Amino acid sequence: MAELSKPIRQLAAVGLLISALGATFTLLVAPGWNYLSGARAQIEAGRILLRRLQDTAGRRAELAELKRAADALPAEALTLKGDTEAIQLAGLQALVGELASAQGVRVTSARPLPAMERDGLRLVGLRFDVRADLEIVQLLVHRLETLEPLLVVQGLQIRSSAVPGFPAEQRDGALDAAISIYGAQPPPSNKG
Repeated sequence: MAELSKPIRQLAAVGLLISALGATFTLLVAPGWNYLSGARAQIEAGRILLRRLQDTAGRRAELAELKRAADALPAEALTLKGDTEAIQLAGLQALVGELASAQGVRVTSARPLPAMERDGLRLVGLRFDVRADLEIVQLLVHRLETLEPLLVVQGLQIRSSAVPGFPAEQRDGALDAAISIYGAQPPPSNKG
């Protein structure tokens, strides 16, 4: 067998050394590196979860205060007035009509919505079609949600009232909006 020249033997030794280092990295260092990366990711996820839990714990006192305030409110402040659904809906329609006219909003129609059950409460509602500027519609929705009795705006659809082909300088900028509002019926009384 012929002896290899010195540069080829050095090249072979360097190649063998590189192969040995590559195998060592693949077998020992890479799994350790991957393990550390995974551990770091788990630690960061744990920190995020811990912050969320601490935030939740901090809000517990705030939630308890809100619950005490809600429990202190009389049921009349939270529910629609009237003995029958028809009277409750008429009262709701009058309430919204008064509020809308005070805001300069024109109610174009009102119709009842199907009643629904939520968290043991029976909710009845109306859908109002109104015509007003966007800012006025926003103010109306805000006022509806802050009234007594407690009302819930379940849906809001806004569309432009502009008629195609109508000159832009003659448009009034008003929008047509449909607002679905629900209120809770009083719990049935246990008379008898």
